[in-house]
Amino acid sequence: MNKTLLLLTILAVGALASTAPAVEEGVYVLTDSNFNEFIASKPFVLVEFYAPWCGHCKKLAPEYAKAAQALASENSQAVLAKVDATEQKDLGTRFSIQGFPTLKFFINGSTENPVDFNGGRTEKDILNWIKKRTGSVSEALNTAEELTAFTQKNQVAIVYFGESEKDANYEAFKSLAMSYDDLAFAHVFNADLRTAQNAAAHNLVLYKHFDEKRNDFTGTFNVANLKTFVDTNSFPIVMPFNDRAIQKVFQQGNPTLFLFSNSNEASLAAEKAFAASAEENRGKIVFSISKPDDTFGHYQKLADYIGVNTAQVPALMLVHSSHEVLKYKFTASEITHATINQFVSDYLAGKLSTYLKSEDIPATNDEPVKVLVGKSFDDLVINSNKDVLVEFYAPWCGHCKQLAPIYDAVAKKLSHNHNIVIAKIDSTANEVPGVNIRGFPTIKFYQNGKKSTPLDFEGDRTEEGILKYLKEKTTFPWVEKNEDL
Repeated sequence: MNKTLLLLTILAVGALASTAPAVEEGVYVLTDSNFNEFIASKPFVLVEFYAPWCGHCKKLAPEYAKAAQALASENSQAVLAKVDATEQKDLGTRFSIQGFPTLKFFINGSTENPVDFNGGRTEKDILNWIKKRTGSVSEALNTAEELTAFTQKNQVAIVYFGESEKDANYEAFKSLAMSYDDLAFAHVFNADLRTAQNAAAHNLVLYKHFDEKRNDFTGTFNVANLKTFVDTNSFPIVMPFNDRAIQKVFQQGNPTLFLFSNSNEASLAAEKAFAASAEENRGKIVFSISKPDDTFGHYQKLADYIGVNTAQVPALMLVHSSHEVLKYKFTASEITHATINQFVSDYLAGKLSTYLKSEDIPATNDEPVKVLVGKSFDDLVINSNKDVLVEFYAPWCGHCKQLAPIYDAVAKKLSHNHNIVIAKIDSTANEVPGVNIRGFPTIKFYQNGKKSTPLDFEGDRTEEGILKYLKEKTTFPWVEKNEDL
Protein backbone atom coordinates (compact mmCIF):
# COMPACT_ATOMS: atom_id res chain seq x y z
CA MET A 1 0.00 0.00 0.00
CA ASN A 2 2.79 2.40 0.88
CA LYS A 3 4.49 1.63 -2.42
CA THR A 4 1.26 2.36 -4.26
CA LEU A 5 0.85 5.70 -2.49
CA LEU A 6 4.45 6.59 -3.22
CA LEU A 7 3.98 5.75 -6.90
CA LEU A 8 0.82 7.86 -7.10
CA THR A 9 2.61 10.76 -5.42
CA ILE A 10 5.51 10.55 -7.86
CA LEU A 11 3.10 10.44 -10.81
CA ALA A 12 1.16 13.44 -9.44
CA VAL A 13 4.33 15.48 -8.98
CA GLY A 14 5.44 14.52 -12.48
CA ALA A 15 2.09 15.63 -13.91
CA LEU A 16 2.37 18.99 -12.13
CA ALA A 17 5.93 19.43 -13.31
CA SER A 18 4.93 18.71 -16.90
CA THR A 19 2.45 21.63 -16.94
CA ALA A 20 4.71 24.09 -15.10
CA PRO A 21 6.00 26.74 -17.51
CA ALA A 22 9.64 26.89 -18.48
CA VAL A 23 11.61 29.98 -17.49
CA GLU A 24 13.96 31.75 -19.89
CA GLU A 25 16.10 34.54 -18.42
CA GLY A 26 13.50 35.17 -15.72
CA VAL A 27 10.57 35.20 -18.17
CA TYR A 28 7.94 32.46 -17.90
CA VAL A 29 7.13 30.67 -21.17
CA LEU A 30 3.37 30.12 -21.46
CA THR A 31 1.42 27.84 -23.79
CA ASP A 32 -2.18 27.10 -24.65
CA SER A 33 -2.18 24.32 -22.05
CA ASN A 34 -0.67 26.11 -19.04
CA PHE A 35 -1.80 29.71 -19.58
CA ASN A 36 -5.00 29.76 -17.49
CA GLU A 37 -3.46 27.90 -14.56
CA PHE A 38 -0.42 30.15 -14.46
CA ILE A 39 -2.39 33.41 -14.67
CA ALA A 40 -4.69 32.19 -11.89
CA SER A 41 -1.68 31.53 -9.65
CA LYS A 42 -0.23 35.06 -9.79
CA PRO A 43 -1.57 38.45 -8.64
CA PHE A 44 -0.02 40.33 -11.58
CA VAL A 45 1.34 38.99 -14.88
CA LEU A 46 2.57 41.02 -17.84
CA VAL A 47 2.45 38.81 -20.95
CA GLU A 48 4.25 39.49 -24.21
CA PHE A 49 2.68 37.92 -27.29
CA TYR A 50 5.50 37.69 -29.82
CA ALA A 51 6.68 36.14 -33.07
CA PRO A 52 10.20 34.67 -33.31
CA TRP A 53 10.88 36.44 -36.62
CA CYS A 54 9.69 39.90 -35.40
CA GLY A 55 12.48 42.47 -35.26
CA HIS A 56 10.71 44.60 -32.63
CA CYS A 57 10.29 41.49 -30.45
CA LYS A 58 13.99 40.72 -30.71
CA LYS A 59 14.83 44.28 -29.71
CA LEU A 60 12.48 44.10 -26.73
CA ALA A 61 13.72 40.69 -25.50
CA PRO A 62 16.83 41.77 -23.50
CA GLU A 63 15.00 44.69 -21.86
CA TYR A 64 12.06 42.46 -21.02
CA ALA A 65 14.38 39.86 -19.47
CA LYS A 66 16.18 42.48 -17.37
CA ALA A 67 12.85 43.78 -16.09
CA ALA A 68 11.74 40.25 -15.19
CA GLN A 69 14.95 39.63 -13.26
CA ALA A 70 14.66 42.96 -11.46
CA LEU A 71 11.13 42.16 -10.33
CA ALA A 72 12.26 38.77 -9.05
CA SER A 73 15.14 40.33 -7.10
CA GLU A 74 12.67 42.71 -5.43
CA ASN A 75 10.31 39.84 -4.52
CA SER A 76 7.61 41.66 -6.47
CA GLN A 77 4.13 40.18 -6.79
CA ALA A 78 4.38 40.88 -10.52
CA VAL A 79 6.05 38.54 -12.99
CA LEU A 80 6.73 38.66 -16.72
CA ALA A 81 5.74 35.95 -19.18
CA LYS A 82 5.72 35.45 -22.93
CA VAL A 83 3.71 33.56 -25.52
CA ASP A 84 4.88 32.60 -29.00
CA ALA A 85 1.64 33.51 -30.75
CA THR A 86 2.76 31.83 -33.98
CA GLU A 87 2.78 28.49 -32.13
CA GLN A 88 0.12 29.04 -29.46
CA LYS A 89 -2.55 30.01 -31.94
CA ASP A 90 -5.52 29.54 -29.59
CA LEU A 91 -4.14 32.23 -27.27
CA GLY A 92 -3.40 34.54 -30.18
CA THR A 93 -6.99 34.25 -31.37
CA ARG A 94 -8.46 34.48 -27.89
CA PHE A 95 -6.77 37.80 -27.15
CA SER A 96 -7.11 39.21 -30.70
CA ILE A 97 -3.37 39.52 -31.28
CA GLN A 98 -2.89 41.33 -34.59
CA GLY A 99 0.65 42.68 -34.31
CA PHE A 100 3.91 41.91 -32.57
CA PRO A 101 4.89 42.43 -29.88
CA THR A 102 1.56 42.91 -28.07
CA LEU A 103 1.73 43.12 -24.26
CA LYS A 104 -1.21 42.60 -21.90
CA PHE A 105 -1.38 42.89 -18.10
CA PHE A 106 -3.45 40.33 -16.16
CA ILE A 107 -4.67 41.27 -12.68
CA ASN A 108 -5.72 39.15 -9.69
CA GLY A 109 -5.61 35.85 -11.55
CA SER A 110 -8.30 36.81 -14.06
CA THR A 111 -7.94 36.25 -17.80
CA GLU A 112 -10.89 38.56 -18.51
CA ASN A 113 -10.34 42.16 -19.70
CA PRO A 114 -6.54 42.40 -19.40
CA VAL A 115 -5.06 45.89 -19.48
CA ASP A 116 -3.21 46.80 -22.68
CA PHE A 117 0.39 47.73 -21.97
CA ASN A 118 1.06 51.16 -23.46
CA GLY A 119 4.33 52.03 -21.73
CA GLY A 120 7.86 52.30 -23.05
CA ARG A 121 10.01 49.35 -24.01
CA THR A 122 13.09 49.72 -21.86
CA GLU A 123 13.69 47.93 -18.57
CA LYS A 124 13.01 51.17 -16.68
CA ASP A 125 9.81 51.93 -18.57
CA ILE A 126 8.45 48.43 -18.02
CA LEU A 127 9.25 48.51 -14.30
CA ASN A 128 7.69 51.96 -13.83
CA TRP A 129 4.53 50.93 -15.64
CA ILE A 130 4.13 47.77 -13.55
CA LYS A 131 4.92 49.42 -10.22
CA LYS A 132 2.17 51.98 -10.72
CA ARG A 133 -0.32 49.19 -11.27
CA THR A 134 0.83 47.04 -8.39
CA GLY A 135 1.32 49.78 -5.80
CA SER A 136 -0.69 52.86 -5.02
CA VAL A 137 -2.48 54.11 -8.11
CA SER A 138 -3.98 57.15 -6.37
CA GLU A 139 -2.57 59.88 -4.15
CA ALA A 140 -4.34 60.68 -0.87
CA LEU A 141 -5.22 64.37 -0.46
CA ASN A 142 -6.28 65.66 2.95
CA THR A 143 -6.28 69.44 2.74
CA ALA A 144 -7.33 72.21 0.37
CA GLU A 145 -3.64 73.13 -0.07
CA GLU A 146 -2.77 69.57 -1.14
CA LEU A 147 -5.66 69.49 -3.60
CA THR A 148 -4.67 72.86 -5.08
CA ALA A 149 -1.04 71.78 -5.47
CA PHE A 150 -2.11 68.51 -7.08
CA THR A 151 -4.38 70.14 -9.64
CA GLN A 152 -1.85 72.88 -10.41
CA LYS A 153 1.04 70.52 -11.14
CA ASN A 154 -0.97 68.24 -13.44
CA GLN A 155 -2.52 69.31 -16.73
CA VAL A 156 -5.27 66.77 -16.05
CA ALA A 157 -6.08 65.67 -12.48
CA ILE A 158 -8.80 63.11 -11.71
CA VAL A 159 -10.03 63.12 -8.13
CA TYR A 160 -12.42 60.75 -6.37
CA PHE A 161 -14.42 62.25 -3.51
CA GLY A 162 -15.61 59.58 -1.08
CA GLU A 163 -15.69 58.49 2.53
CA SER A 164 -13.16 55.66 2.77
CA GLU A 165 -11.39 52.93 0.84
CA LYS A 166 -14.36 50.71 1.63
CA ASP A 167 -16.59 52.68 -0.75
CA ALA A 168 -17.99 50.45 -3.47
CA ASN A 169 -17.23 53.17 -6.02
CA TYR A 170 -13.61 53.39 -4.89
CA GLU A 171 -12.83 49.96 -6.36
CA ALA A 172 -14.10 51.10 -9.76
CA PHE A 173 -12.04 54.27 -9.39
CA LYS A 174 -8.86 52.25 -8.72
CA SER A 175 -9.52 50.10 -11.78
CA LEU A 176 -9.96 53.28 -13.79
CA ALA A 177 -6.68 54.72 -12.49
CA MET A 178 -4.86 51.53 -13.36
CA SER A 179 -5.94 51.91 -16.99
CA TYR A 180 -4.00 55.15 -17.53
CA ASP A 181 -0.26 55.60 -17.42
CA ASP A 182 -0.16 59.31 -18.27
CA LEU A 183 -2.84 60.84 -16.04
CA ALA A 184 -2.74 61.80 -12.35
CA PHE A 185 -5.27 60.28 -9.93
CA ALA A 186 -6.02 61.21 -6.32
CA HIS A 187 -8.69 60.59 -3.69
CA VAL A 188 -10.23 62.77 -0.98
CA PHE A 189 -11.92 61.27 2.08
CA ASN A 190 -12.34 64.62 3.87
CA ALA A 191 -16.04 65.58 3.99
CA ASP A 192 -15.33 69.29 4.59
CA LEU A 193 -13.00 69.44 1.61
CA ARG A 194 -15.57 67.64 -0.53
CA THR A 195 -18.21 70.21 0.48
CA ALA A 196 -15.84 73.11 -0.22
CA GLN A 197 -15.27 71.72 -3.71
CA ASN A 198 -19.01 71.34 -4.26
CA ALA A 199 -18.39 67.71 -5.21
CA ALA A 200 -20.99 64.96 -4.89
CA ALA A 201 -20.22 62.13 -2.48
CA HIS A 202 -18.75 58.98 -4.01
CA ASN A 203 -18.17 60.79 -7.28
CA LEU A 204 -15.42 61.86 -9.67
CA VAL A 205 -14.17 65.31 -10.69
CA LEU A 206 -11.78 65.96 -13.57
CA TYR A 207 -9.72 69.14 -13.20
CA LYS A 208 -7.80 70.46 -16.21
CA HIS A 209 -5.84 73.49 -17.40
CA PHE A 210 -7.85 74.06 -20.59
CA ASP A 211 -11.36 74.55 -21.99
CA GLU A 212 -14.00 74.49 -19.21
CA LYS A 213 -11.38 73.72 -16.50
CA ARG A 214 -13.55 71.16 -14.66
CA ASN A 215 -15.91 68.29 -15.44
CA ASP A 216 -18.05 66.40 -12.91
CA PHE A 217 -19.01 62.83 -13.67
CA THR A 218 -22.72 62.08 -14.07
CA GLY A 219 -24.20 58.69 -14.76
CA THR A 220 -23.86 55.14 -13.49
CA PHE A 221 -20.55 54.72 -11.66
CA ASN A 222 -18.75 51.85 -13.42
CA VAL A 223 -15.40 51.49 -15.15
CA ALA A 224 -16.76 51.61 -18.70
CA ASN A 225 -18.67 54.85 -18.10
CA LEU A 226 -15.76 56.38 -16.22
CA LYS A 227 -13.37 55.62 -19.08
CA THR A 228 -15.73 57.26 -21.56
CA PHE A 229 -15.92 60.30 -19.29
CA VAL A 230 -12.12 60.57 -18.97
CA ASP A 231 -11.43 59.91 -22.66
CA THR A 232 -13.95 62.59 -23.65
CA ASN A 233 -12.85 65.31 -21.25
CA SER A 234 -9.12 64.84 -20.68
CA PHE A 235 -8.15 66.27 -24.07
CA PRO A 236 -8.60 69.84 -25.33
CA ILE A 237 -11.41 70.43 -27.82
CA VAL A 238 -8.67 71.39 -30.29
CA MET A 239 -5.86 69.04 -29.41
CA PRO A 240 -2.18 69.86 -30.08
CA PHE A 241 -0.60 66.86 -31.77
CA ASN A 242 1.64 65.64 -28.96
CA ASP A 243 2.39 62.23 -27.41
CA ARG A 244 -1.02 62.08 -25.72
CA ALA A 245 -2.67 62.88 -29.03
CA ILE A 246 -0.85 59.95 -30.63
CA GLN A 247 -2.45 57.70 -28.02
CA LYS A 248 -5.94 59.07 -28.59
CA VAL A 249 -5.74 59.08 -32.39
CA PHE A 250 -3.70 56.05 -33.33
CA GLN A 251 -3.80 53.75 -30.29
CA GLN A 252 -7.46 54.30 -29.39
CA GLY A 253 -8.54 54.58 -33.03
CA ASN A 254 -10.60 57.79 -32.78
CA PRO A 255 -11.43 59.46 -36.11
CA THR A 256 -9.49 62.72 -36.17
CA LEU A 257 -9.49 65.81 -38.35
CA PHE A 258 -5.99 67.28 -38.60
CA LEU A 259 -5.24 70.89 -39.44
CA PHE A 260 -1.69 71.59 -40.61
CA SER A 261 -0.94 75.28 -40.30
CA ASN A 262 1.88 77.79 -39.90
CA SER A 263 2.01 81.52 -39.29
CA ASN A 264 0.69 82.67 -42.68
CA GLU A 265 -2.54 84.66 -42.85
CA ALA A 266 -4.55 81.81 -44.36
CA SER A 267 -3.47 79.50 -41.54
CA LEU A 268 -4.58 81.93 -38.85
CA ALA A 269 -8.00 82.23 -40.47
CA ALA A 270 -8.22 78.45 -40.82
CA GLU A 271 -7.40 77.99 -37.12
CA LYS A 272 -10.33 80.20 -36.08
CA ALA A 273 -12.72 78.30 -38.33
CA PHE A 274 -11.28 75.01 -37.10
CA ALA A 275 -11.82 75.93 -33.43
CA ALA A 276 -15.44 76.96 -34.08
CA SER A 277 -16.16 73.73 -35.91
CA ALA A 278 -14.47 71.67 -33.19
CA GLU A 279 -16.78 73.18 -30.57
CA GLU A 280 -19.86 72.35 -32.62
CA ASN A 281 -18.73 68.80 -33.47
CA ARG A 282 -17.41 67.85 -30.04
CA GLY A 283 -17.96 64.17 -29.30
CA LYS A 284 -18.37 63.28 -32.97
CA ILE A 285 -14.72 63.27 -34.03
CA VAL A 286 -11.42 64.56 -32.62
CA PHE A 287 -9.94 67.85 -33.83
CA SER A 288 -6.15 68.20 -33.73
CA ILE A 289 -3.73 70.85 -34.93
CA SER A 290 -0.09 70.43 -35.95
CA LYS A 291 2.40 73.27 -36.50
CA PRO A 292 6.06 73.34 -37.55
CA ASP A 293 7.09 75.19 -34.39
CA ASP A 294 5.54 72.72 -31.95
CA THR A 295 7.73 71.44 -29.12
CA PHE A 296 6.96 67.80 -29.84
CA GLY A 297 8.77 67.33 -33.17
CA HIS A 298 5.83 65.49 -34.76
CA TYR A 299 4.84 67.97 -37.49
CA GLN A 300 6.79 66.65 -40.46
CA LYS A 301 6.60 63.01 -39.34
CA LEU A 302 2.82 63.19 -39.15
CA ALA A 303 2.59 64.98 -42.50
CA ASP A 304 4.78 62.36 -44.18
CA TYR A 305 2.85 59.52 -42.58
CA ILE A 306 -0.59 60.61 -43.72
CA GLY A 307 0.48 62.23 -46.99
CA VAL A 308 0.17 65.99 -46.46
CA ASN A 309 2.37 68.38 -48.44
CA THR A 310 3.62 70.89 -45.85
CA ALA A 311 4.58 73.32 -48.59
CA GLN A 312 0.86 73.88 -49.13
CA VAL A 313 -0.63 74.79 -45.77
CA PRO A 314 -3.14 75.28 -44.32
CA ALA A 315 -4.29 71.75 -45.15
CA LEU A 316 -6.85 69.35 -43.70
CA MET A 317 -6.83 65.55 -43.58
CA LEU A 318 -9.23 63.27 -41.71
CA VAL A 319 -7.69 60.05 -40.37
CA HIS A 320 -9.34 57.00 -38.83
CA SER A 321 -6.86 54.44 -37.54
CA SER A 322 -8.72 51.20 -36.84
CA HIS A 323 -7.68 47.89 -38.39
CA GLU A 324 -5.99 49.99 -41.05
CA VAL A 325 -5.32 53.70 -41.44
CA LEU A 326 -8.11 55.27 -43.50
CA LYS A 327 -7.63 58.83 -44.73
CA TYR A 328 -9.96 61.38 -46.28
CA LYS A 329 -8.57 64.45 -48.03
CA PHE A 330 -10.24 67.84 -47.71
CA THR A 331 -10.70 69.13 -51.27
CA ALA A 332 -12.77 72.30 -50.87
CA SER A 333 -11.14 75.40 -52.33
CA GLU A 334 -11.21 77.25 -49.01
CA ILE A 335 -11.05 76.27 -45.34
CA THR A 336 -13.99 77.96 -43.61
CA HIS A 337 -16.32 77.17 -40.74
CA ALA A 338 -18.97 76.04 -43.24
CA THR A 339 -16.70 73.89 -45.42
CA ILE A 340 -15.19 72.15 -42.39
CA ASN A 341 -18.65 71.37 -41.02
CA GLN A 342 -19.72 70.02 -44.40
CA PHE A 343 -16.59 67.85 -44.62
CA VAL A 344 -17.26 66.37 -41.16
CA SER A 345 -20.93 65.84 -42.01
CA ASP A 346 -20.02 64.03 -45.24
CA TYR A 347 -17.58 61.80 -43.37
CA LEU A 348 -20.13 60.86 -40.73
CA ALA A 349 -22.66 60.11 -43.47
CA GLY A 350 -20.19 57.82 -45.26
CA LYS A 351 -20.04 60.00 -48.35
CA LEU A 352 -16.26 60.46 -48.58
CA SER A 353 -13.81 58.34 -50.55
CA THR A 354 -10.55 57.24 -48.94
CA TYR A 355 -7.27 58.83 -49.99
CA LEU A 356 -4.17 56.75 -50.69
CA LYS A 357 -0.61 57.95 -51.16
CA SER A 358 1.18 56.91 -54.34
CA GLU A 359 4.33 57.76 -56.21
CA ASP A 360 4.21 58.02 -59.99
CA ILE A 361 4.41 54.78 -61.94
CA PRO A 362 8.06 54.34 -62.98
CA ALA A 363 8.79 54.93 -66.68
CA THR A 364 10.79 51.69 -66.83
CA ASN A 365 10.64 48.62 -64.62
CA ASP A 366 13.30 46.30 -66.04
CA GLU A 367 15.25 45.33 -62.92
CA PRO A 368 14.91 41.79 -61.49
CA VAL A 369 13.03 43.19 -58.47
CA LYS A 370 9.96 44.96 -59.84
CA VAL A 371 9.06 48.34 -58.35
CA LEU A 372 5.48 48.78 -57.21
CA VAL A 373 3.67 52.02 -56.35
CA GLY A 374 0.17 52.57 -55.01
CA LYS A 375 -1.23 53.28 -58.48
CA SER A 376 0.25 50.12 -60.04
CA PHE A 377 -0.25 47.63 -57.19
CA ASP A 378 -3.55 46.21 -58.40
CA ASP A 379 -2.38 45.81 -62.00
CA LEU A 380 0.94 44.15 -61.15
CA VAL A 381 -0.12 42.13 -58.11
CA ILE A 382 -3.86 41.67 -57.59
CA ASN A 383 -4.97 41.44 -61.22
CA SER A 384 -2.01 39.46 -62.52
CA ASN A 385 -2.14 35.69 -63.07
CA LYS A 386 1.23 35.17 -61.40
CA ASP A 387 2.48 34.47 -57.90
CA VAL A 388 3.95 37.68 -56.47
CA LEU A 389 6.30 38.08 -53.49
CA VAL A 390 6.11 41.66 -52.20
CA GLU A 391 8.48 43.38 -49.79
CA PHE A 392 6.95 46.40 -48.03
CA TYR A 393 9.94 48.50 -46.99
CA ALA A 394 11.08 51.89 -45.74
CA PRO A 395 14.15 53.62 -47.26
CA TRP A 396 15.53 54.42 -43.79
CA CYS A 397 15.06 50.88 -42.40
CA GLY A 398 18.34 49.13 -41.53
CA HIS A 399 16.83 45.64 -41.77
CA CYS A 400 15.48 46.52 -45.24
CA LYS A 401 18.95 47.58 -46.36
CA GLN A 402 20.39 44.29 -45.11
CA LEU A 403 17.71 42.35 -46.98
CA ALA A 404 18.14 44.25 -50.27
CA PRO A 405 21.09 42.29 -51.75
CA ILE A 406 19.51 38.99 -50.68
CA TYR A 407 16.21 39.95 -52.26
CA ASP A 408 17.99 41.03 -55.48
CA ALA A 409 19.86 37.70 -55.62
CA VAL A 410 16.59 35.76 -55.28
CA ALA A 411 15.01 37.81 -58.09
CA LYS A 412 18.00 37.14 -60.39
CA LYS A 413 17.91 33.40 -59.70
CA LEU A 414 14.20 33.32 -60.56
CA SER A 415 14.45 35.50 -63.66
CA HIS A 416 13.85 32.40 -65.81
CA ASN A 417 10.59 31.63 -63.99
CA HIS A 418 7.93 33.84 -65.51
CA ASN A 419 5.23 32.63 -63.12
CA ILE A 420 6.82 34.22 -60.05
CA VAL A 421 7.38 37.97 -59.63
CA ILE A 422 9.69 39.40 -56.98
CA ALA A 423 8.58 42.95 -56.15
CA LYS A 424 8.99 45.73 -53.60
CA ILE A 425 7.08 48.84 -52.58
CA ASP A 426 8.18 51.86 -50.53
CA SER A 427 5.47 51.91 -47.86
CA THR A 428 6.44 55.39 -46.68
CA ALA A 429 5.43 56.86 -50.04
CA ASN A 430 2.73 54.43 -51.19
CA GLU A 431 -0.34 52.83 -49.67
CA VAL A 432 -2.34 49.77 -50.60
CA PRO A 433 -6.02 49.25 -49.67
CA GLY A 434 -6.45 46.61 -46.99
CA VAL A 435 -2.73 46.36 -46.17
CA ASN A 436 -1.70 47.67 -42.76
CA ILE A 437 2.08 47.49 -42.32
CA ARG A 438 3.23 47.51 -38.67
CA GLY A 439 6.97 46.98 -39.16
CA PHE A 440 9.68 46.94 -41.82
CA PRO A 441 10.42 44.96 -43.79
CA THR A 442 7.12 43.10 -44.13
CA ILE A 443 7.00 40.40 -46.82
CA LYS A 444 3.75 38.99 -48.21
CA PHE A 445 3.19 36.28 -50.82
CA TYR A 446 0.23 36.79 -53.17
CA GLN A 447 -0.65 33.41 -54.67
CA ASN A 448 -2.41 33.21 -58.00
CA GLY A 449 -6.13 32.68 -57.43
CA LYS A 450 -5.85 33.71 -53.75
CA LYS A 451 -4.84 37.35 -54.03
CA SER A 452 -7.36 38.52 -51.42
CA THR A 453 -5.68 36.44 -48.69
CA PRO A 454 -1.91 36.94 -49.03
CA LEU A 455 0.40 34.82 -46.90
CA ASP A 456 2.74 36.45 -44.39
CA PHE A 457 6.28 35.30 -45.17
CA GLU A 458 7.55 33.31 -42.18
CA GLY A 459 10.67 31.69 -43.62
CA ASP A 460 14.33 32.53 -43.08
CA ARG A 461 15.29 35.85 -44.61
CA THR A 462 18.21 34.36 -46.44
CA GLU A 463 18.57 33.59 -50.13
CA GLU A 464 18.15 29.88 -49.44
CA GLY A 465 15.25 30.48 -47.04
CA ILE A 466 13.28 32.63 -49.48
CA LEU A 467 13.83 30.21 -52.36
CA LYS A 468 12.76 27.27 -50.19
CA TYR A 469 9.61 29.13 -49.15
CA LEU A 470 8.69 30.00 -52.73
CA LYS A 471 9.29 26.43 -53.89
CA GLU A 472 6.85 25.21 -51.21
CA LYS A 473 4.19 27.88 -51.72
CA THR A 474 4.11 28.57 -55.46
CA THR A 475 0.90 27.56 -57.25
CA PHE A 476 2.86 26.67 -60.39
CA PRO A 477 5.22 23.76 -61.10
CA TRP A 478 8.67 24.63 -59.81
CA VAL A 479 11.14 25.19 -62.64
CA GLU A 480 14.81 24.50 -61.88
CA LYS A 481 17.50 26.32 -63.81
CA ASN A 482 20.52 24.06 -64.10
CA GLU A 483 22.76 24.34 -61.07
CA ASP A 484 21.66 27.89 -60.12
CA LEU A 485 19.08 26.61 -57.64
